[in-house]
Amino acid sequence: MAHQTLKELQVGHRARVEAFSTIDAGHRRKLMAYGLLPGIMIDLLQVRPNYVIRIDHMELAIDAEVAAKIYISKDKV
Repeated sequence: MAHQTLKELQVGHRARVEAFSTIDAGHRRKLMAYGLLPGIMIDLLQVRPNYVIRIDHMELAIDAEVAAKIYISKDKV
């Protein structure tokens, strides 16, 4: 199954983070410090001006360039 990127997810949908593409080490550490880890479930709340995701009870804003490098798989509800 081909994975989508966070940029391809629609607002209001839930997905599981699968992997990070070519995100530099600094960005990767920051995302991981906020709990954005492979295997975690996220909800996409908005896409403009930034992508806003919910991880548990926390909301995190991510720019489009980084969102394009986060691979996800849609949750089967």
